[in-house]
Amino acid sequence: MKALKANTLLKLTKLACDVQEDDAQSADEGSQMIIRSKSLGECTLNQRGVRRVSGAGEVLDLDLNATDLFIDKAHLGRGASGHVQRAIHKPSNRCVAVKTVKVYDEESRRQTVNELKAVLKRGSTESVDNLESADCLVSFLGGYFEPSTSETSFVLDLMDGSLADILATRAKIPDHVIRHIARRTLRGLHHMHTKRVIHRDIKPSNILVSANGDVKLSDFGISKSVSDSFSKAATFCGTVTYMSPERINNAPYSYAADLWSLGVTLLECATGKYPYDGHQGPVDLMLHIVNDDPPVPPDTLSESLRHLLDCFLEKDPERRQTAEQLLQHPYFVEEESPLEVSKFMSGVLKVSQLRESQLVLVTRYMYSLADTGYGGILTYCPKNTKKGLYDPSCVLQIDGENFSIDKVSVSILNFYSKACNITDFKETSMRHQVQNIDYQHLREQEMHVIAALVTVECKETMQHATFHDTLIFRQEEFGKFLIVSHIRRSISMA
Repeated sequence: MKALKANTLLKLTKLACDVQEDDAQSADEGSQMIIRSKSLGECTLNQRGVRRVSGAGEVLDLDLNATDLFIDKAHLGRGASGHVQRAIHKPSNRCVAVKTVKVYDEESRRQTVNELKAVLKRGSTESVDNLESADCLVSFLGGYFEPSTSETSFVLDLMDGSLADILATRAKIPDHVIRHIARRTLRGLHHMHTKRVIHRDIKPSNILVSANGDVKLSDFGISKSVSDSFSKAATFCGTVTYMSPERINNAPYSYAADLWSLGVTLLECATGKYPYDGHQGPVDLMLHIVNDDPPVPPDTLSESLRHLLDCFLEKDPERRQTAEQLLQHPYFVEEESPLEVSKFMSGVLKVSQLRESQLVLVTRYMYSLADTGYGGILTYCPKNTKKGLYDPSCVLQIDGENFSIDKVSVSILNFYSKACNITDFKETSMRHQVQNIDYQHLREQEMHVIAALVTVECKETMQHATFHDTLIFRQEEFGKFLIVSHIRRSISMA
């Protein structure tokens, strides 16, 4: 049996497929993935979530499964082995991204292992600097394995786009935004490198951005763990367009390869074009990267940025500076304005379309909670919680400091009592059908408005009503939206 590298054992017992290395042993433990690694210990991925037991006996449980998610049917992106969807994590009422990958072939399994190892290696950090660096990587919130479809799903931060999206709509990115992007990505790489992980696929589409100016590294599917700071890797994988000369030459490489890739990416962002023009296919491109002098940043860029890019694009990997050293470059002495960065990001990203999609999902989720009845609303409106989707003025908020299941005052329930002749909501169930949804962004007030035409039917009485819902949202941190106002107008009852 062909082995995975990086001292890893992977077992998919449902699929009767074992991949082993060294003298690691495995046992039949049901429909789950078991990953054993010298650096991580043992990780189990099943329908209930992720469980990791380190070599020191420390246990990390990330209990998360498909029932915790309200998933949008539309795909944010799709590849050969999987897809990404927008979702709401019900316990936290947070908008997230769900990356689902089929693991029926060896390459997909390898990428799943690499991604899981990379995100779990972030672990706990001790210093503020380490916390800030870890925050420059897309957060892993949990994951699970579905044996019936042979798919793994990872729940991650939901971002608004990537540098590739920005480059597709704008010729170049201004200096102060380049500084912010470079600082954040270098911090992320520094954190990965201190954890002895090489990313190996730094490129514009793997650097994600948000309208608020956040920048995070993503996609660790082909990352490589090395045993110590002086170890070298020797495999050829990744995107050749941004690959370092030593990797193309099939020479041993290490962390410095990531810095070359980031340098090419930043130069493209600063000039609006890929620095190696006129190549005739991938082979010709590789010959240019290996044999030609490195790209020269144009004089139109600031002297400090040109010097920084020259440091990134040093062809000799032994002379190329580390991420930690590059963060000390004079280019980073000046601090960029978060407000100006956010203004730029929100201007080039199609924020109104992004928010519309998120809020349509949030609205459908709200109605799905009502469909689950009284108990479902209580489940996701816990006592005295004011940090989730619902605050005291929300349509589904449970009122009262010491409410019980017998003491509920919710406007949506009162409406149903009149419209659908419901006398005891606890014993009934609803069926919502959204006829139409319109979105509007009130920029000056920083509010988002959803107008929905909805038909609701009581399954027990078979009575139904059609109404207009107007919901006004305020966006909070971590992709949360609070309902700050709700207006309901009845159209018909039957």
